Amino acid sequence: MHRRSYQLNHLFQKQSVRSQKDDKQSLRSFYREKINNIPPTLKKQKQEQIVYLLNQLSFWKQARGIAVYRALKDEPCLSSFYKLWEDKICFPVIQNRVLKFYKNRKNQWRTNQFQISEPAVQPENYVPVDDISVFLVPGQVFDRRGGRLGRGWGYYDKTLIKVDKKQKAKHCEKILFIGIAFTEQVHNEPLALFPHDVLMDILVTDSFILMPLDQKAKGKKSFKKSEQKIVGKQTKEVLNR
Repeated sequence: MHRRSYQLNHLFQKQSVRSQKDDKQSLRSFYREKINNIPPTLKKQKQEQIVYLLNQLSFWKQARGIAVYRALKDEPCLSSFYKLWEDKICFPVIQNRVLKFYKNRKNQWRTNQFQISEPAVQPENYVPVDDISVFLVPGQVFDRRGGRLGRGWGYYDKTLIKVDKKQKAKHCEKILFIGIAFTEQVHNEPLALFPHDVLMDILVTDSFILMPLDQKAKGKKSFKKSEQKIVGKQTKEVLNR
């Protein structure tokens, strides 16, 4: 009887995981189509608005390093923001199945296996994750508690969970994970997340900024107070988890 119960439970778990994967694929397809249907002129306006709202946040001058991304066609392009902080900006490169971060001082790019532009790898431009205090994170779908659904490759998930565990273990300064999305990519219901999924600290869209901050975590409460005064006047909504 015990063995039978174990087998049924194991089968249910496998079906549940498979169902989640199917649901995630459907969500990716649905939101990818929504983004692709945005007219080019409107998309450009939305990207400019995202950059404007990003600049309302006050911690960029204090940031040691800012990890950013090179946008695919269904992701917000933030190139004008990068130019403002080019001395602190670094880009992800897939190396040995993990993300490493490099500056791109000579504006030399290469295309990886996923057709994403990466900076040419030069040892002197390498930036350790310990030198990064803000990560701008793309995604295909976000929810209002900071949940994120990526492309299913898992590179950002592995990187962010590693950084998150490290900062908790060392009780070091708060490293911020900022999701970047078009308003059309925000899912109103909570996404089904796995234990290794890390919540974003902030979500910046073209219409609003969400701050789903965990009040129990050290350092986040004071950040929330200081930023809400600045951001709340400039955006349509600032929500707390």
